[in-house]
Amino acid sequence: MSESAGPGQTDAPEAPRTGDQRVDDALRGVADLDQTPVDEHAELLADAHGALQEVLRHPSEPQP
Repeated sequence: MSESAGPGQTDAPEAPRTGDQRVDDALRGVADLDQTPVDEHAELLADAHGALQEVLRHPSEPQP
């Protein structure tokens, strides 16, 4: 826990940087999952999974 977090709170981890903006965006969507209501987890994970599958289907497309 960092010093800036209050009692019972943790700082959300920063999403890792992979060098592929599409992957970084997908990971950013689930980086603070522990701060999100559980009933929203499935949708966030499904979105990230779909985005990562798209990267695997088209790995050589130009990045934005």
